[in-house]
Amino acid sequence: MKNFPNKSKSEKEPPVIEAKVWICTGDQCPGWMRAEFTFAEQPECPLCHSEMSLGVKVVPKIS
Repeated sequence: MKNFPNKSKSEKEPPVIEAKVWICTGDQCPGWMRAEFTFAEQPECPLCHSEMSLGVKVVPKIS
């Protein structure tokens, strides 16, 4: 079996930020989306159609 190396040392992790996100309130649903990419004032989860609540997540920075 061939060993595959981890990321090379020259590959850096992308910078991360704390971003406002909408998080699904459904018990079994892992859905969330960045608040800056929503159009609705109170979005509905695209996966299970439950309500969503505002929260904060550490996510990769988008340029």
